[in-house]
Amino acid sequence: MSIARAPILEQVKAPAPRPETEPMRGARILLECLLLEGADTIFGYPGGAILHVYDELAKMKGRIRHVLVRHEQGAVHAAEGFARSTGKVGVAMVTSGPGATNTVTGLANAYMDSTPIVVITGQVPTHLIGNDAFQECDTVGITRPCTKHNYLVKSVAELPRVLHEAFHIAKSGRPGPVVVDIPKDIQFAKGTYSRPKDFQHKGYHPKVKGDLDRIKAAIELMRHAKRPLFYTGGGVVNSGPEASHLLRELVKLTGFPITSTLMGLGAYVQLGEGRLLLGCTPERYEVIQNGGTVFACFEMFFHPLTQHRIYRSVDVIRHFLPNLDATDFYDSHVTTASLSSNPHPRYAMLRRFRAPAHRAFSTLL
Repeated sequence: MSIARAPILEQVKAPAPRPETEPMRGARILLECLLLEGADTIFGYPGGAILHVYDELAKMKGRIRHVLVRHEQGAVHAAEGFARSTGKVGVAMVTSGPGATNTVTGLANAYMDSTPIVVITGQVPTHLIGNDAFQECDTVGITRPCTKHNYLVKSVAELPRVLHEAFHIAKSGRPGPVVVDIPKDIQFAKGTYSRPKDFQHKGYHPKVKGDLDRIKAAIELMRHAKRPLFYTGGGVVNSGPEASHLLRELVKLTGFPITSTLMGLGAYVQLGEGRLLLGCTPERYEVIQNGGTVFACFEMFFHPLTQHRIYRSVDVIRHFLPNLDATDFYDSHVTTASLSSNPHPRYAMLRRFRAPAHRAFSTLL
């Protein structure tokens, strides 16, 4: 039986945006941006550098639900679970210094699992940054290796753009965590809200369509494979029910056996015909090694013996199993669909694979 997604939590109606000419504090601008992004639930733990936001949150009269955790790491993990179960961007909010450093484990986990979350961290006032102030740390520098992107807001005028851009980056392309570090004086300063019209980030141009030439090459390899095997990962689950439906359709069309990673469980019927329940065991690698052709769908490989991580499925197969033919449907460093147009990031890849696969295999049935 496949794992069903949890029902989306009861939605809190977002109020109409306030007039753009009306001045408000940075903390209020932050909350208005969250509401306009549909983020009605925050997992957080208060502290001195984020209290201005909590003061404004108290004035919202329940329009944003706050879940008080007992540790900042728990806030990020809770935001991850919220994102994975609802399909929305999870939001966590913590204070500066130790509050921010406590989020690193959750950020690294979200980064490796491609989970869309935005973590808002408080920071000491702008003029104290770099002066070893109380509960100050280099949040941007610490979180850079384990986030998709991060920001240090230096002006209340850029706060709306940064927040909307953070949500866009977190949920588009290959999803991931984004950190927004907001100094205390920026939270208190007054400014006007202005929603940006587009998000033209100079270094961020996610690929939004599958490579048709690679798809055709994969289909040709599938047609001539003697011992084929589908090996699916968590990207299928993250892409939503429709992606799982397309995967089941592909398996039924080809008749290939299928197994998955731990993160990929639930995308295919557990006891379905052709299902190999291997899990993270030596038997799984034995089956892969003895297979003639392995088709890796939306998964990242991690070799348990050498602790060597290789992101592109085809690279790891050629590295450790040089005698195999291999192809991968998804390069984890190159995104294949944008959440700005589709709530499931890799669904468009499988959808594009559907028609040529049907044409190729209909001649063999």
